[in-house]
Amino acid sequence: MMLIRSQDRKTLMPIGTLECGTKPYPHIENTFDGVGGSVGTYDSESRCLEILDDIQEMSTRDFHQNVFQMPEK
Repeated sequence: MMLIRSQDRKTLMPIGTLECGTKPYPHIENTFDGVGGSVGTYDSESRCLEILDDIQEMSTRDFHQNVFQMPEK
C-alpha cells in the first residue's frame, strides 16, 4: 500500500482516488474508503497534473518507497 503525506505534513493517509480540482483553486484531493480531503494546493491545474504524473511514476517504479510527500509548490 502506498501512502500520501499532505502538503502541510499534518496528514498521512493511504492513496485512494487522486483528483485534480480547479475550484475554488487548483488542488489535489485524495479519497480513500469514502473519506477525502485536499492534500495540496498549487498555482495551476498544469502543476497539479505534473504532480499526479510524479505520483504515478513513483507508484510504478519505486516499490521500496511507499510514502509520497506532496511538494510545496
